[in-house]
Parts: sequence; structure tokens; C-alpha cells
Amino acid sequence: MSSLSNNFKKKLLFYEGLLLLQCFIWGSGNPVAKIGLQFFSPFYLLSFRFISAFLIFIFFYHKQILYDYSYRAFCLSIKVSIFTAISFVSSIVALIYTTAINVGFIISIAIIFVPLFSFLILKSKIEKKMFFPITLVVAGLFFFCNVGGFIILGKGELLALIGALSGACMLVLTSKYLKKVSTLFISTVQTGFTGFFCLIFAMIFENFPDFTNIPQIAWGTIAYMAIFCTCIAYIIQNSALKNIPAIIVAFLCTTEPIFTAITSYFILGEKLSFNGYFGGTLMIIGIGIASKLTLTKVN
Repeated sequence: MSSLSNNFKKKLLFYEGLLLLQCFIWGSGNPVAKIGLQFFSPFYLLSFRFISAFLIFIFFYHKQILYDYSYRAFCLSIKVSIFTAISFVSSIVALIYTTAINVGFIISIAIIFVPLFSFLILKSKIEKKMFFPITLVVAGLFFFCNVGGFIILGKGELLALIGALSGACMLVLTSKYLKKVSTLFISTVQTGFTGFFCLIFAMIFENFPDFTNIPQIAWGTIAYMAIFCTCIAYIIQNSALKNIPAIIVAFLCTTEPIFTAITSYFILGEKLSFNGYFGGTLMIIGIGIASKLTLTKVN
């Protein structure tokens, strides 16, 4: 039993480190995306990002992907992909109707819904002791995002809430299906489906980009987001979901706004307020407590 708990501890620490790297990549991707949005409309930016990532997976790993293919694996991966696409699309559209601060806060509270979906889908027991670190993290997000007063649930907020629910469901379903589907296969289907889903919205609602006037830096943002923020990040996230509880993955994913603030300072010159520092501290404490509780449960 001691050997088992030591192995899990090592595995947990390893994947926590990888997830922090993933959140750093995603966090740095936000200011990079802000640069890309100067040249691409939102849906085309998302579609180019995910389709490029899909083509990268196919080009380098087509033999392994074909080997891992089965009709069942494809269907399970599509289920995950639907919630991934809904999360991204609803988040982008939400920005039309409300502030980026509100969207960022509401999307990040997906952590609240992960225990519920884990109970409904995975039949996992809802750990009451996790309520305290969840409360700390959500409070930290509230201060970090500098949300003033109460959030009124308008159209934008409701769309962001759909994004949070979809993101939480995606994490839990991925955790379930990775017992039957390889990490590489599910990541490939996820990127391809999301890319073409966003492309449909782009063709319906946005003007086609004028490629003759797009500079190299714009294509550089697409390349960075496709390679690092999508291919590498999804491999890390899905590998973690295969090996550690989805709730811990959800906790660590809340650090993305912290890394966004850090990288935005260096790339865009944006500065964090005192509330931001206080909120970030609460989030780190909450994540630390959740990790400790998980290890205590195993021991």
C-alpha cells in the first residue's frame, strides 16, 4: 500500500508539473491571440488554430492514429469534441455581449461543476473536504479577475456559463473515455472537430480574411497557438486526465489567468492590480490544499 501511494504521489507531482506548463502555454497564448485578433476575426482565428493543429497531428502521427482507430474510439472522441467545440464557441460569442473579465471569471469556475459531473458520469463520490479549496479558488478568481459587485446574468454571462459547463463536461468525459481511447487519437479528433466546427461559424458570421494583407507575425500567432497551445497542451491535458483525477486537472487549469497576467505584462505591458495579487495567492493556496487532500486520501 505504501509503495502504491508513493507511486501515485510521484505520478501526481509529475502531472501537476506538466499541467502548470500547459497552463503557462495557454496563458501565454492569450496575449498572443490578442495580437492575432488584429488580423483575423475570432472564429477564423480559432478555426485556423485547430485545423492547423489537426493537420500537424495527421502529418506526424498518421500511422499511430490509424492504428488506434476504431469506430467506437471515433464515436467516443466525437462526444468529447462536441463539448470542446461548444466551450470555445460560446466563450468567443460571450465576449460580444459582456466584458472579458466576466467571461474569464465564469469560464474558470468550471471547477465547481467537475465534482458534480464526476458524480453523474463517473459515479465518483463527491468529496465534501474539497469544497473548501474549491471555495478558495473561486474566491481567488473573483479577486484576480477584479470582478466588481455582483455579476448580472445577461446573454453574455449565460453563454460563458455554457462554456464553463461544457468545459467541465469535456474534462470528465475525457477522463472516462481515455480508459478506452489513446491520448493521441482523442486529441487529434478533438482538434479536427473543433476546428471545422469553428470554421462553419466563421463562414456564416464573418467575412473571409484578405490573405494578401496579412503579415508574417499574424501567421506566427497561428503557428504558436496550433503547435504549443493546441497540440502540446492537449497532449499534456489528456495524458494527465488519463492518470490523475479530473478535479485536480480542473484545479490546476484555474492557474491559466495567472500565467496570462504574467505573460501579458511582458508581451503587452499590462499590469496586475493588488486584487489580482491577492486573488492569485488564494488560488495557489486552494490548489495546494486540494493536492494535499488527494495525497492524504491515497495514504
